[in-house]
Amino acid sequence: MCGIPLGLCGAFDGVFAEYAVVDSRTSTVIPDGVSLLAAAPLGCAGRTAWRAVKQAGLKQGQWLGIVGSGGGLGHLAVQFATKMGLKVVGIEARDEGLELTREMGADVVVDARRDKDEVVSEVGKAVLGEDGKDIDHNGLFATGGVDATVNLSDADDAAGLACAITKMHGLMVQVAQPLEVKIPFMELILRDVRVKGSLQCSGEESEEMLQFVAEHGVKVKMTPFYGLDQVEELEKVVSSGKLQGRAAIIIDPHQLQHEKEIVRH
Repeated sequence: MCGIPLGLCGAFDGVFAEYAVVDSRTSTVIPDGVSLLAAAPLGCAGRTAWRAVKQAGLKQGQWLGIVGSGGGLGHLAVQFATKMGLKVVGIEARDEGLELTREMGADVVVDARRDKDEVVSEVGKAVLGEDGKDIDHNGLFATGGVDATVNLSDADDAAGLACAITKMHGLMVQVAQPLEVKIPFMELILRDVRVKGSLQCSGEESEEMLQFVAEHGVKVKMTPFYGLDQVEELEKVVSSGKLQGRAAIIIDPHQLQHEKEIVRH
């Protein structure tokens, strides 16, 4: 799995092809229990989401916020976190994403289209309870909130929101790649929220992620497209914002059928 140099899929022509030459030293063997179709998005989305959750550095029972929880990366991050024993607050701005976040098992799901203060308040109440609130004079939670947050959304205010729902002295892991990451100064200076970036797994982390997927039954939400002539249609669906999970081009459906027969026998 993956062996393609970083950036090749998006920066060079030719990767939407029947075959590609990859480096075995940066590839990962797919274990039994993970289908080819499920493995397809794990090479990018899975490895990115896995590392982000691990970088949060939390222990069982702690709270992780995920901004962009109902997307291709988010629905995997929600499952990774919950199956590690973390409590998850999923934040989404699309109806499809909110539905998928609930389906994937998030403990709390919040609509990001609401006023920022309302979102912060709801997260604080979920984590601390009605009687455990610690609110400053602006109505924001000064010390309360999730223990760490992963931001997977490119929205202009997403990084700031991710910091705002994080407890004082907590950590925000920035994964999304907008041209500018905008965070109000009070989150960094007055509330001392730390920010670190995260990209993708190492080879060892990739193996760990695939074993975890196989052992814990992580579900990959897929929308399949059949044949390379469907690439433009796939891009339209992805751009529409209506996609749930990840999309995949199936070049050889007979290979998938063959795989099912092998598993069955």
